Formats: sequence, structure tokens, C-alpha cells
Amino acid sequence: MTKENIKINPTDYHYNQDTKVEIPGGFLLELLALSETLLQKEIKAESKFKYNYIDNSDKVVKKFKQEDVESGKLKKIVDWERTIDDPTIEYSITSDGILYANLKKFLESLHYDNIKNGIAISTIKSEDSVK
Repeated sequence: MTKENIKINPTDYHYNQDTKVEIPGGFLLELLALSETLLQKEIKAESKFKYNYIDNSDKVVKKFKQEDVESGKLKKIVDWERTIDDPTIEYSITSDGILYANLKKFLESLHYDNIKNGIAISTIKSEDSVK
């Protein structure tokens, strides 16, 4: 950063919607890889708790009415054995993850456009070049 740049606040500047900005292709690929790394950190795999409902004598009640739970006639307790031995894994994504996914989607669209337009070069050797 030069002395001139120190006086400039970059947040005071923006681009018009149709302004094109060029970056090196290698940097685009690095940004794609970074967006994937950030996205994966925001995807969570969680096991949901499984519950039993017990009556006043601490016996598990298999068939019950929801009103018995709501009235307090039955207590809802975590069934640790089923929760741990037979987990139900569910996936979720954080709000940051959604932001990273949108960034990745945008960068991928730029990369695919570059592939279609012949700007990006294939790393796969064709059969003709092997001969």
C-alpha cells in the first residue's frame, strides 16, 4: 500500500452494475476453491435427539395422546441409547454458508462462461495429442 492509498477509503467507492472487472484466471480458481472451503465449514451434520415418554411410575409409554404430554401426565426424556446407537443424521447450513454458496455459484458461472468461450484451457489431454 502506498502513501496515496492510505488516504483513500475503499468502502467509499462502488461499481455500476454493468462494470466488468478482470482478474487473472488462476485467481478465479483460487476464489472458487476458497468459496468451497468456506461453504463446507458452514454445513453441519447433526444427530437429532430421540425421546421416550414416561408415566408417573417411570414406565415407557409407547402409545400415547399428545394431550397427555401437554398436560404433564407424561414426561418427555431423551433416549440416549437410541440417540447414540441409531442416530438420525440431518444436515443444515448456516446463514454464512448460504452467502458462500451464492458466491460459489456466481464464481462457477464465470468459470463456465470462460469454458464455453474457450478462455479456460482443458487439463484433459485429447486422444489426438497422446499419439
